[in-house]
Amino acid sequence: MMLALSACGGGGGGSTAAPPPVASVQAPVIATQPAPQSVAVGQAATFNVAATGDGLSYQWQRNGADIAGATGASYVLNNAQAADDGSRFTVVVRNAGGSTTSAAATLQVKVGQLSLLAGTLGGAGQMDGPVGRFNHPANVVSSPSGELWLNDYFLPNQSMELRKVSQAPGASPTVTTLPHKDPFVNVIGAVDAAGNRYENWYLAIHKTTPAGVRTLLAGNPRAPGSADGAGIDAGFGAISGMAVDAGGTLYVADRVNATIRKVSPAGVVTTLAGSAGLSGSQDGTGAAARFRKPGALVLDKAGNVYVLDDDTVLRKMTPAGVVVTVATVPRWISSSGYPDMAEPNSSAPVVGGLAVGDDGSVYVLSGNIRRVSPAGAVTNFAGDPFTWRAGATMSQDAAGNMYVVAPNQPVVFRVAPAGVISAFAGLPAAAEDTYGYNIAQRIRFGRAGLYADAQGNVTFVGGGKVRRTTAGGVVTTLAGPAFDDNAFPNAYSVSGLAYGRDLLAYSNGTLKSVDNFGNTTAILASVSNDGLRDGPRGVGSVYSPSNFLADSKGNIYFLDTVVGHVPTIVTQPAWTYVRRISPDGAITTLRDASQDAILHWLADKDGNILFGSADGVKRMTPDGAVSTLYARPADLAPLAFYGPMALDRSGNLYIASEGVLRKITPAGTVSIVAGTPGVLGVRLGALPGSLNEVSALTVGDDGALYLQSENAVLKLTQ
Repeated sequence: MMLALSACGGGGGGSTAAPPPVASVQAPVIATQPAPQSVAVGQAATFNVAATGDGLSYQWQRNGADIAGATGASYVLNNAQAADDGSRFTVVVRNAGGSTTSAAATLQVKVGQLSLLAGTLGGAGQMDGPVGRFNHPANVVSSPSGELWLNDYFLPNQSMELRKVSQAPGASPTVTTLPHKDPFVNVIGAVDAAGNRYENWYLAIHKTTPAGVRTLLAGNPRAPGSADGAGIDAGFGAISGMAVDAGGTLYVADRVNATIRKVSPAGVVTTLAGSAGLSGSQDGTGAAARFRKPGALVLDKAGNVYVLDDDTVLRKMTPAGVVVTVATVPRWISSSGYPDMAEPNSSAPVVGGLAVGDDGSVYVLSGNIRRVSPAGAVTNFAGDPFTWRAGATMSQDAAGNMYVVAPNQPVVFRVAPAGVISAFAGLPAAAEDTYGYNIAQRIRFGRAGLYADAQGNVTFVGGGKVRRTTAGGVVTTLAGPAFDDNAFPNAYSVSGLAYGRDLLAYSNGTLKSVDNFGNTTAILASVSNDGLRDGPRGVGSVYSPSNFLADSKGNIYFLDTVVGHVPTIVTQPAWTYVRRISPDGAITTLRDASQDAILHWLADKDGNILFGSADGVKRMTPDGAVSTLYARPADLAPLAFYGPMALDRSGNLYIASEGVLRKITPAGTVSIVAGTPGVLGVRLGALPGSLNEVSALTVGDDGALYLQSENAVLKLTQ
């Protein structure tokens, strides 16, 4: 195609046409500015802008800096965190005509809080950090630097953990759990001045440097023996006591071989006193001395070795190997009334412990702490008899403080040189029943439910009585007594309060409603305890009812367990069933509950019963038909949905199990609201914090969640 250019003219003159005007592009105009957002931690924050103009492009900024990839009319910040609070979000809108920056929208991130409403925190757990928790401490050793090392038996994973307690001047003791590096149990025996740890596993001693390098120092972990030698060529019968001197030389009590052994820093083992296989109580020098069952062992500053022989006889060995008997202390008597015969095994050391005072006195842990004077006189030093349970161990620091731990007592006790006993680390369980104000009170809980009203009052069952704490933490007793007129215990339940009912109380075949003062308002069922019979009021019977639950329609559900061959509607000798008492008093057996192992349940607003199982959350209709409401995700443990449950007004379901509070939305999305997986112990403050086992849970009319954990009432705001 050709373009022809031509010009025309005429009359000696002409003109050229003006080009058409170019239309200008207008800069963007923002019609709707981004709005400030307020979200909870973990939620998403969405910012939107509306602008007019041609060819628009967008660039979102946070505190004036571009956000990579944020180039749309909307920007979503997923999983908002506390660090995002106060951030200012703007958007620059551009086109060919220029750019316009929006007004700033500020993000507020609300950090949920876990706070103490009433009670005193404390009890067994496994939480690191300040105010840590202990579960089942089995051994304690003090290092020259002042750290404490403990073995702590943790039940959920059946493991013996190695834990450290350190304390900076003016700070609370801090607990740290060391990760496992070996498949077998290591009992901490001693820590030297360089920070090396010496651990025994029944027949051998391992050395671990501060950097975590672990080597076999001496002994054969697979075979007992008694031979002296280096490294694995040496043999031990059973290591029951260990101490280390300033030069890194170990002194070891070999209980089975009845000898005292010495291990050089290079791992060379020699026998200092006693003779393998020859038992007795003979004083003497070196191999001429005899021991029965040497156990706890300690060194004094002069290099003398003290050992507790056969759990009662204090023996002393001088640096020259001369063994003499110092004194006999009372034998530790267990709670069963029989002597506590401790023997070493692969999971725990021999119990007891020794310490040495500056004046040459020796302190022996045997129920309480006994003082043995240099002249051999034995007196009680600290604690009443049986202050510490059988199985306790003791160690001493450079300042002369003694530290004691005992199984089932989740506290490290410190005994000052003057004999004053205090809790050094961990928190003792608070199980008494008193009432007062805030943390000064101690409350004991069961699994009888929890209810919170619109004023923030929380009603619960503690110590066999119905209690109430105000929003300010003042606790009073509402209903009682703990026993009925026939001296049978009253079992109270507060589950009915959620639907405007009175309290429920069951005793000796009678289920009744009671008011806040314990006065009976109605007899809901009066039955004979002679088996499982369905029928109208006066005909139906129960056998061993528990876990009473009221719904919104006036029905009361409960679990009934048959033990042995009793008159029953079934043929099995022992089983648990779900049963219902209708408003007219008739009793109906709905289904076998044993296949689901129902522990906690709740009633929704429609009268359905929700409960947890290994498969997930199940729903039972009033006629007993069961279906799965929320399937358990594959990445959650089978017990994840077995704990206490609560529903909020939006239909979100909350379940507390194994120290974690989870939320399940109506769409089935599962998330953690509070608690840290693998950590047991209540840590207050910003969520997620940490929890211990939760015995009851409810959502209050104020929208807050209320929990029972560690014998306390906790309030959780999101």
